[in-house]
Amino acid sequence: MNVLFVDDEQAILDGYRFLMHQFRRQWTSFYACSANDAIDILSREAIDLVISDMRMPGIDGAELLAIVRERWPGVTRIVLTGQADQAAMMRAIPEAHQFLSKPCDHVTLTEFIQRVAILRAQTMSDDLLQIAGALPTLPSAPKVYNAIMSALRNENASIVQIARIVESDPTLSARVLQLINSSYYGSGKRVSSIAVATQLLGLDFIRTLTLACHVFQSSTSTEHKLWLDSFQEHSLTVARTMMELARQDDKEVWFAAGLLHDIGENVLRTRISSNDHAAEDILRNHKGLHARIGAYLLGSWGISMPIVEATALHHTPWLAVGEARRISSLLFAIEVSVNEESLVDVPPEFLPEVEECLTNIPASFLAEGVA
Repeated sequence: MNVLFVDDEQAILDGYRFLMHQFRRQWTSFYACSANDAIDILSREAIDLVISDMRMPGIDGAELLAIVRERWPGVTRIVLTGQADQAAMMRAIPEAHQFLSKPCDHVTLTEFIQRVAILRAQTMSDDLLQIAGALPTLPSAPKVYNAIMSALRNENASIVQIARIVESDPTLSARVLQLINSSYYGSGKRVSSIAVATQLLGLDFIRTLTLACHVFQSSTSTEHKLWLDSFQEHSLTVARTMMELARQDDKEVWFAAGLLHDIGENVLRTRISSNDHAAEDILRNHKGLHARIGAYLLGSWGISMPIVEATALHHTPWLAVGEARRISSLLFAIEVSVNEESLVDVPPEFLPEVEECLTNIPASFLAEGVA
């Protein structure tokens, strides 16, 4: 895997160079002291991961990652920031797959690079791209989602502006109000303002719900519509369960992972309902591949890395590390408890983690009996 570090401070680049020397057999590293130098390297080399500082003279980190997104969309984009500049952070949200705090300790940084390598092996491998290429089309992100992302790129973006975009979609508006007034967020006072709900839920939740509403849209096929109703119920229940088990700081990510983890299966079943035989073959003969297709899709839409990781690895969580392992392990345990997922292929050393996750699943979830 090829990694590009971008920072205008030479001392920091030298630190990266010293750190990455010990991993030279695993990863090839490149270094740029400006956005223009980074663009030159990207034009010459097959870069897989860009890790950029936010505050740089001329073209800053957010602008650089926007260029990378447009010209090299397959590159994983990470921004490092130590500043409390909310306007710059807002601009970077649509461009970066992940934010890391600066200074970032060596253990955190190298573990993160390892996570990217694992994820790219799952979502950018030749076998996946060949199989995904057999599908006539993969769905694009919904218009409302693109409108929200476009608004966030404006340094003058506000919650009110985002709320107006949400209000333009009745289904999304209903979901936002339903969630903010649920028992998980209820504060005794009913919220009826989309602007207030948007502020309370946060932009990550709004982005997730926007995609979910697109995924759960009605089907013209009666058979697919019945499956979709069950799929929606299952996804929402898993999302609520994940949020219930998450620490306070993790609730948004865990909720999103639960809601979107099976998006690949829905993509394939939607194609099958349109008599797409390639999709039917993938679902029938390539067990677990829907997870990787879903992750590939979410990654192309710019969804944050922990959610993409959990989606890719929720049938093989023993391949994950760090935060992704915790999330994907719980999703796998839920699949085991609900769908009687087989444990035959599970490495013996991972079984204790599955058992621990199973004991954490609340009885209320199991009682719902969703499939």
